[in-house]
Amino acid sequence: MSNETVSAGEILVCRVKEITDFGLLLDNEEITDKEIFLHVSEIPKEMGLEDFREGQVIVVRVIKVSKTGERIFVSMKQLSKSEARSTLRKWRAEKKALGILTQVAEKYSIPNEILEDTKNKLIERYGSINEAFKAAIIEGENIFARTRISEEVRKAIYELIAKEIVKKEAIKKILVQAYFIDKYGIKSLKSIFEEIEKMKTKDVTIEAKVVAAPRYLIIIHSREPKKVKKVSEEIVAKLSQLTREKGGVFKVLKEEA
Repeated sequence: MSNETVSAGEILVCRVKEITDFGLLLDNEEITDKEIFLHVSEIPKEMGLEDFREGQVIVVRVIKVSKTGERIFVSMKQLSKSEARSTLRKWRAEKKALGILTQVAEKYSIPNEILEDTKNKLIERYGSINEAFKAAIIEGENIFARTRISEEVRKAIYELIAKEIVKKEAIKKILVQAYFIDKYGIKSLKSIFEEIEKMKTKDVTIEAKVVAAPRYLIIIHSREPKKVKKVSEEIVAKLSQLTREKGGVFKVLKEEA
C-alpha cells in the first residue's frame, strides 16, 4: 500500500505511537508521511485508553482521510473481532515470511535490488510472501525460478521455510483396491506391498495396511509436504505397474491429505 492510495474502508495494522487525552496516535510501516489518529469515541465501549500501551499492535479501519490528505482517521469499533483477528494473523505470518527472506539474503549477501525484485515478483504472483512460501512448501523451491536469486539460495530459502513454517508432519492417505484372481494372488500382493514399503527414505515413512481385502490403505508421512506429494504419485504409479505386470487389477479409490 502506498501513501497515496489510503482510502476509507481499508484495514490497517498499526502500532500505538502516543496516547493522548483524546485518543491514540498510530504508526503504520507503509504510511510514513501522514498522521493516523484513533479518537477515543472509536474505541470499543468495553475498552479505555488505559488498556493501551505505546508500541502495542492494533488493527483499525480507515473511516476518513482529511481533505489535505495529511491525517487519517481510523476506528476499532467499525471492525469486527473476526476481521481484526484474521488481519493480525496474516500480518504476523507475512512478517515471519519477510524475516526468513531477509535472513537468507543477509547470509548469502544478496544485493538489496535483487531482494526487492524477488519480493515484488512473489507478491505479484501469489499476493504475499507468506502465500508464496506456502506454495513453495507444496511445489518446491522452483517457484522462485522467475526471480534473480541463485539455485543455491532458492534451496536455502526452501529449507528454512520447511523448518520455520511447517509445524507438523504432513500426511497423505491413499485408499486403493488391488486383487488377483489366480491362486498366487496373496503372495503377489505381499511382494508388491513389500516393494512399496522399500520406497521409504530418511525423510519419508510409508505404511501399508489391509482395510478389508481387496482394499488397502497406504499412509505417507514427512515433515516436507513437497516430498509427500512426490512420493504419493510415485507409489500410485508403482502399485499400478506392479499389479498389472502380475496380471492383477488396481484402482485408486480415495486420496486424503
